[in-house]
Amino acid sequence: MVCADLLAFNVGEIKEVLDEFETDYFLMDTAGQMELFTMREASRAVIDVLGANNSMLTFLFDPVISSRPGGLVSLLLLFASAWFRFYVPSVSVLSKADLLELEDRNRVVEWSTDANALFDALTAEKATLDNQMGLELLKTLESMDIYRPLIPISAETFEGMDDLYNLVQQSFFAGEDLAPD
Repeated sequence: MVCADLLAFNVGEIKEVLDEFETDYFLMDTAGQMELFTMREASRAVIDVLGANNSMLTFLFDPVISSRPGGLVSLLLLFASAWFRFYVPSVSVLSKADLLELEDRNRVVEWSTDANALFDALTAEKATLDNQMGLELLKTLESMDIYRPLIPISAETFEGMDDLYNLVQQSFFAGEDLAPD
């Protein structure tokens, strides 16, 4: 908590340093676990000072948790919570995608692009209260237009970096490429 508060306390100085760089984008990883950033009022101040109109939320979906249907629904719910909190453009990223076998990664990506496939995967599992809640949450998230495709990303192989860059370009510059060829 101290780190998130210190970030907010020093955001003016941080902005001055960032303004000295000649770049179109900064990728900022926030302190600790998600709730340390998203559920603190200081974080809203950080986004406001750095520029809410120029901000994008990149939500990292854990590959192991995402590989289970109920786990993916849980992460979608966390994503929705963060998105509602800051209400800025957002992108969903399957982080460390290289940790999953190709078949598993493709299945997770399919679930993220086809709610019916995820629904079928949830109903194929043993009927439990968790699965029933997952089904109802999935319906709710889909009806609220929170359901978004995941971009598989790997810092090891650089997989997905072009896709992430293109999504940022689409969001802020209608697809115009700012990078020199």
